[in-house]
Amino acid sequence: MIGPGGTPLVPRARFDNTVIYEMIWSPEVEARLAPPAPAPPPPPGPVPFLPSERLRYAVKWVGGPVDLAAGEVMLEVIKGPTGDVPYRFVATAETAPWMTRFFEAKDRFETDAGADLLPRTHRRTLREGRRNLDRVYTFDAAAGIVRIGPPSSEEPPVPFRMPPATRDAMTMLFYVRTQPLANGDTITAPVNDGGRNVIVQIKVARREDVMLQGRHLAAIRLEPAIVERVPRREPIQSLVWVSDDARKTVIAADISAGFGRLRLELLP
Repeated sequence: MIGPGGTPLVPRARFDNTVIYEMIWSPEVEARLAPPAPAPPPPPGPVPFLPSERLRYAVKWVGGPVDLAAGEVMLEVIKGPTGDVPYRFVATAETAPWMTRFFEAKDRFETDAGADLLPRTHRRTLREGRRNLDRVYTFDAAAGIVRIGPPSSEEPPVPFRMPPATRDAMTMLFYVRTQPLANGDTITAPVNDGGRNVIVQIKVARREDVMLQGRHLAAIRLEPAIVERVPRREPIQSLVWVSDDARKTVIAADISAGFGRLRLELLP
């Protein structure tokens, strides 16, 4: 018997006149059920950042009667571990001191990337209230697999398939900065986030001025969207502004989700 997508089904059990079938999982079945891989995005353009870049952002809750300081985010570019892996991208996030009375978070994300800005290894350390989570993500582009597991070797990592030219969120952020970003462009690329494959589409909306720390800055407005096989009940919506210059530095971002609306602003 053949199920959806040509998946073979075999009888597993019979109860009176009812037959329960089991789907046989195999690489062939997985290939049938997986969405078609998107066309690989263009290669990175000229790299506008150096392994010394360090950017600090103030994070605020906005949209209520007052804006509340929610914390701080830091983005850094560090020299990678080897010549073949020249970049290490680091992001840290920490909640504001007043929030520690009911919730405290200190998170760290690190991605080692090649000159092609494809991830080799991603490390994630989450300290959120009572939740402590450490994970290592190893990207094998040749095999089309990302392996996820704890830092120690006590548990074997779990493999997940991924499309060609897949990035993680960190490398995607820096990859976009290497693109021309002409008005009307749309950058489409596969991204794997925690084993989940999504398609990220970033529309270059327009050039506009942004008020930041009392200053008017020339910026490029980007409108990211995430395409998933199973849409989230409360999808994350975001806007990102990068500087309209050769560096294309992220200077501000608005993020809306079930937890509310956050705004990130680059600090001097």
